[in-house]
Amino acid sequence: DGQNIILTIDVTVQAVLEKYLEEAYYDNGKPTQGVAGVIMDVNTGEVLASAKYPSFDLNEPRKLGEVYQQQYDEYIKNEAPKIEKEDDRKKAINNKLVNLYAAQWSDKVVMEIYEPGSTFKIFTAAVALEENAASMNSGYTCTSAGVKVGGWTIHCHKAGGHGPQTFAQTLQNSCNPAFVKWGADIGKMTFLEYYEAFGYTDKTGTDMYAESYTVYFKTTETQFEQTELATYSFGQTFKTTMIQQIRGVSTVANGGTLVTPHACIGTVDSNGNIIDKYKYSSTLQVISEDTSEKILKVLEEGSTMGTTKNATVAGYSIAAKTGTSQKRDQKDESIYIGSCVAFAPAENPEIAILVAIDE
Repeated sequence: DGQNIILTIDVTVQAVLEKYLEEAYYDNGKPTQGVAGVIMDVNTGEVLASAKYPSFDLNEPRKLGEVYQQQYDEYIKNEAPKIEKEDDRKKAINNKLVNLYAAQWSDKVVMEIYEPGSTFKIFTAAVALEENAASMNSGYTCTSAGVKVGGWTIHCHKAGGHGPQTFAQTLQNSCNPAFVKWGADIGKMTFLEYYEAFGYTDKTGTDMYAESYTVYFKTTETQFEQTELATYSFGQTFKTTMIQQIRGVSTVANGGTLVTPHACIGTVDSNGNIIDKYKYSSTLQVISEDTSEKILKVLEEGSTMGTTKNATVAGYSIAAKTGTSQKRDQKDESIYIGSCVAFAPAENPEIAILVAIDE
């Protein structure tokens, strides 16, 4: 009979994620590149749920899902008739179908890359504390002038600036100029050492299909100097996968251990006897538990204000951070990805959730 695979996926959690991703898609005006989410055990790396919307019926992969079918029908009705030659029209229709299949089958969580934006500030804040480049007593005054780096001026998202802030408030307010400072105080070489230690320079090693490589200064053969350090510090001008990002921030949530995200536990025979149990690597601590506790407390306190208050649930302690990143490689710089990462319970996280809304 062969063997059965035991998955880490929790069918209830998966169903809830799929339900609310569909809701998020329509609530946010049908974002052109869809929405995606992943839920993971921060301590083991077990993926409890992973999904995207628009999606399709996995039992009928060559049947277009509802949204993709609508796009195909609209093309047939509005665009295809504009092509005069029949052969060209048939070829264009076939290409459209192929592209829709590719979009439908793409796993956004593992196969697609994006700029994580402010959810990455969890990393920068943790490294700053770990390396004593900042402390909980540090402060930063944010003004309308922004901060000048390498001939560029980086402004805060808040018009007029945030004014005087504590270290905790710079993370809670998601103040870009402050993180430019924390990044500079960490220093280029130390920042890069942690960037690699947190796993951002390679694949996670997940067993989920067709994981993409990250894109950063080495893969694009560009420099990493003052300006790059500044933009990396607040999560822009490099690209990672959602599975890589939830792993990276979960390292802060779980007390400092880098885990391997995975969806398979092992195999059993038809009688339920375990044949093989898979092992996944985890590293020694990347940061201290003390640093982890401090960041989680800051994020939990911040969840009562601003955009992260939408991630709170009455009766639960939740730590959360939002992110809004420009697609810097697109001509239209008004195109954004909105995302949010959350951990629960905040004082000793077990679960991490990352959701992204693309364009």
